[in-house]
Amino acid sequence: HEHGTTERTISLLFLYLLGQEYDFDWRFMSRIKIAVILHARLLCSEAFYVRHQRIRFHNHGMFQDMALFLAGMVFAELPGAEYWSATGIGRLKDMLDAIYPCEEDFRISYENSFGYHCAGYTIIEKLARLTSFSSDGVYFMQEAKKIQAWADVLRYSTRQFPAFGDT
Repeated sequence: HEHGTTERTISLLFLYLLGQEYDFDWRFMSRIKIAVILHARLLCSEAFYVRHQRIRFHNHGMFQDMALFLAGMVFAELPGAEYWSATGIGRLKDMLDAIYPCEEDFRISYENSFGYHCAGYTIIEKLARLTSFSSDGVYFMQEAKKIQAWADVLRYSTRQFPAFGDT
């Protein structure tokens, strides 16, 4: 399943970064690296991309795109890593336009959940920070602010958000 593959990829990336920090055994680290490469290739595949969803533009795609971008960043020295990152960024831009259309100064999620709206903000805002060195970072920060602006409209006067669930 594409969402499980995404979660494993992100977990493997964190494990790899911890291994660098704490000097894990090189054999273990090489196995993690191979696993990430295989996962990234799968996430990059158009045949696999959100294949369990009825439509291409879905929040699972956003998570896939973020994981693919991160794999490219962490393993920037590998052949194909630049392509992984570029694919993740390109798909995320398409995804933003599809499931967070602009209405004046807002980007409002098509998802039927305020929770997903906020989750999308978190992904885009973190991506903006990770790409702050580039024009993509400026773009994603502007778009994250538009997503947040709509969330702020829905805040109570106490500055708290309404309760939200999956639907």
